[in-house]
Amino acid sequence: MFAIFGKKLRLNTVSRTDSLVSAVDNKVYFSVDIAMPCSQIPRALNSVLPFTIRVIKAQKIKTKPIPKAKEYEYLVFNGYILNPLYLPFVWQIKQPLNLNRMKQAAKLLEGKHNFKAFSHKIGQSKKYNKHIFKITVAKRKISVWQNSQIPVISFKFKGDGFLYKMIRILVGTLVDVGLGKIDPQTMPNILSAKQRKFAGQYSQMFCSIPQPLILKR
Repeated sequence: MFAIFGKKLRLNTVSRTDSLVSAVDNKVYFSVDIAMPCSQIPRALNSVLPFTIRVIKAQKIKTKPIPKAKEYEYLVFNGYILNPLYLPFVWQIKQPLNLNRMKQAAKLLEGKHNFKAFSHKIGQSKKYNKHIFKITVAKRKISVWQNSQIPVISFKFKGDGFLYKMIRILVGTLVDVGLGKIDPQTMPNILSAKQRKFAGQYSQMFCSIPQPLILKR
């Protein structure tokens, strides 16, 4: 920012993500008194930003934006042979996943709950209370290059906010449900226990990998 505007600026973001997690519609805002038109700001900033960050649009705002909801999507490839071109975009699970079982579990995780069992760090209990409006588990296909379409299982989460690594722990737990390692009807028990160790095999030692997770809006 100093290279473009000649001064240090305080940056604020509407949302943040874990390391290696991407975002397609995040928003950053700052206050600066310059004559540069908004239409020229993206090109100026992109000239000094790392190639992994792109500014798409800049505009003036009157008030600080307050997000009412956040939406994430996580992609899983369920099969033995994965096109290596898609390795950066999906988490590969070779064993068959039961979609209906994962849908049942996801439905029980919707609503207002204390999500301490699905959190990575210990903090004050009141911070664990989140409202997940909807979780969608569905099959779809993705394609980046022509004639290279692959099937995936999409996990979409929409809520008022999420804890550190919470979505990746939720995905890991739903995968365990799909593998038959956890009964989908035990989700309320896991929530009430408020202990991470009950939140699935994939979630106890590590979270699901970060790259397939993206902040949609």
